Amino acid sequence: MKIRANRVTGIILFVALALLIAAAAPLPATAQTSSNESKNYELLHSEYKLIDGQMKITADVRVTAGENITVLAVGYDKSGNIIEMKTKTEFRMSGTTGVFQFMMDKGEQLDKVDIQAIGKIEEPYKVLAQSMVKEKDHVEAWIAVRTGSSQYMNVVAKGFNKNGKLVEINGASEFVMSNHASVFKIKLNAVNDIEKVQFLVLIDDQTYVVDYGTYIKNGRLIVTAVVKNGSAQNITSRVTPYDAKGKELNIQTNTSFAMSKYLYKLNMEIKDTSANKVALKFYDETGKTELSKRGILVTIDGAGLAVKQPPVKKDGRVSVPMRDIFEALGAEVGWEQVTKTITAARGSKEIILQIGNKEAYIDGEKITIDVAPEIVKGSTMVPIRFVTEALGSKVFWDNDSQTVMIIR
Repeated sequence: MKIRANRVTGIILFVALALLIAAAAPLPATAQTSSNESKNYELLHSEYKLIDGQMKITADVRVTAGENITVLAVGYDKSGNIIEMKTKTEFRMSGTTGVFQFMMDKGEQLDKVDIQAIGKIEEPYKVLAQSMVKEKDHVEAWIAVRTGSSQYMNVVAKGFNKNGKLVEINGASEFVMSNHASVFKIKLNAVNDIEKVQFLVLIDDQTYVVDYGTYIKNGRLIVTAVVKNGSAQNITSRVTPYDAKGKELNIQTNTSFAMSKYLYKLNMEIKDTSANKVALKFYDETGKTELSKRGILVTIDGAGLAVKQPPVKKDGRVSVPMRDIFEALGAEVGWEQVTKTITAARGSKEIILQIGNKEAYIDGEKITIDVAPEIVKGSTMVPIRFVTEALGSKVFWDNDSQTVMIIR
């Protein structure tokens, strides 16, 4: 019995030692890190091969529950610069492994390719990668974006010189299906001036001026501008040039048709070679309503929220008129003048806030909020993230475009 007990003890020690060694052993190179274990998908294997001047991408992705999977390939040159991006999105059934294969055009210029798989996202969109590539006669602005829902997507590339001046702006528009990805390649011609590119992703239904820039090419002033359009219409630009002394030169105009939720893009060469700067105005199809730049925009499921008082930003938090946001989210609003107390109710949910007070209540439970409600130019302003999340909706902030995006 004693000998048998020793054998059992030895076996137990051996198994324990084997388990410790296995736990300490390194994972194979194709295994995913622990951060991906909770995901619905797993990138099992990926590789890239140069074939006939192109780079062939192969990725094996395992899916637990059926969904659209995007494989993104980002190609780098020998200097470590991103010079090409490509995506492929396919629906994969539950419990299957799919092989994604596609080609990258700049194969011989690619020194390394990063390959990743992306599944469903909660945000309205997510920027996957972005880059600026300087060619001999132009700049290529690359950006890969995945959507959370089917929508019209507008991407704007703004090119700045070394002094931070906007010299050129251009954009691209495309309808992207739900949980798909798209790569936008935007061409900018001011290759000798541009040192930095900033991207804006716009998915709202509003009409406004995005921005404009100017640069000199072959002795002439070039004007570029982008207008985000809401409904299909003709948009007119009125460009007034001035010389170095401020003398007004001959006005030039351009009228072009812009599709609904797409971009109007202006690229104009000023005829007078003495032009040094310009003033721009943009008009809707009536020719009477001037379009302007916008401040902070709030969208609900992609539609712009109409507000009587523009949103304000304080201490990093955005506030909006209480009645506009609560009614848009289907809540009934009450106002008690003496105590300056706001009550909002939707179904069984009740929210109570007070002007100047950072203590709020959700169904009787006290909550401390970052910014207290306040009155601005006669409008009662409430913190949009707090009230929206309290009513069960999701909120996302795009700092580049200064947009609050609410998904109900």
